[in-house]
This record gives sequence, structure tokens and C-alpha cells, in this order.
Amino acid sequence: MGAPPRRSDTPASCEWCAKPFYPFVRDAQRGMGRFCSRICVGRDLSARAVRPEQKVCNGCGVVKPIGEFPPRSDKRAGAVRGRCRTCYVAHRRPARQANATSVQNSNRRWAKKNPERHRLIVQAQKAVRVAIQKGHLVRAGACAACGASETVIEAAHSDYTQPLLVRWLCRPCHRRWDSAEPKTLTGVAS
Repeated sequence: MGAPPRRSDTPASCEWCAKPFYPFVRDAQRGMGRFCSRICVGRDLSARAVRPEQKVCNGCGVVKPIGEFPPRSDKRAGAVRGRCRTCYVAHRRPARQANATSVQNSNRRWAKKNPERHRLIVQAQKAVRVAIQKGHLVRAGACAACGASETVIEAAHSDYTQPLLVRWLCRPCHRRWDSAEPKTLTGVAS
């Protein structure tokens, strides 16, 4: 077992009851450690009066709309993760970087298991890339769903057999759209 968690040398003041306390070092480094006890955390959350369409992020502690939380991987109806998208990505990034080869191997296994579907996807992506290079297709400057322009805009296909019929979406909207409306399987033997 590792060493017990260390407390900070500098006292902090509880945001709820104003009582001085010494937060754990790791909590203070993460911007947490704002309350002296779980009781004060609970009082703070209940005082915020979170509406049913909102949720408190476990990462940053901010009340956000449910739409800003990624869905749970177990696909329970309407279930979302405890962290907002921003905090979830920041939390998962080190693990994904540490396991980059594992992710690549997983993608390769999927491609081996679904060769026809993988071939269609690769062909559609290449067709879009070539059409953009030749000027037959112009990449949109903003996401068609949310209007974001500060991020990478991707070509989202609804049917890979029609490679130039695309919708320009930012990556988060593209992922949401893919999970809400799965691709059609025309041209692929099921």
C-alpha cells in the first residue's frame, strides 16, 4: 500500500461554514478541497437546487445541463457519466496515452472482424479527402449542429455507400450523432 494522503500545510476556509481546515494536498492541486467535510459538500449541493435536466459535475463541481455529460458505456436509458465532457476527456487522456497501443490493437481487431464495413469506411473517407483536395467538396467552417468553429470539423456520413453525402460536424456532435443515429448498412452483408 502507498503512503497515507498528506494534508496541506496551509489552512483553507470551508466555502459553506467558513470553518478553517487543512485540505488534502491532491485535492488542493486539483482545485478541490473547498469544504471541510462531506456534510458541507452535501449542503452546498442541495443549496444549488439542481433541476432534473441538470447535474453537478463530479470533476469541476459546476452545475451543467445533462447534454454536457457523455452517456454511460452500459447504455442504460438516459444514464450519463458523473463528469462533464471536458472533465471526462481530461480524466481519460492520460489513460488513453498510456494505452495507445491497446487502443490501436482494439481498432485493428474490429477492422479484422468487420472487413467489408471497414473497407466501406476507408473508401468513403478517402473519397471525401480527394474531393476536398480537388475542390469538389468544401469543408464547412462551423459545425452544422452546434455552430462551433474553434474545433476540427469532420465529415459525418449517414451512409458509407454515398461517400460525398456528408454533414459537417465537430467531433463531439459527430460522436453524439453516430450514437443516436447508427449508420445504415447498405452495401454490407449482415
